[in-house]
Amino acid sequence: MSVYQLKIFDIRHSTLDTICFGILVLLTAYKQVSIIFVWQLDQVALNENNDGLAFKQNEELISGTLS
Repeated sequence: MSVYQLKIFDIRHSTLDTICFGILVLLTAYKQVSIIFVWQLDQVALNENNDGLAFKQNEELISGTLS
């Protein structure tokens, strides 16, 4: 029998610190964690030629939590 733990963050009512902390708790508590982002990860151009894209700062911080 599998046991699932579900944690939902409402992006409109959660701070970045709350989300990052919640992710860290899940990653430490469970052997396998699936994280689904249901908001768009906006990208910005790295230079004027638009030949490189990066995630906005908040998405980079959340992604850094996962690495």
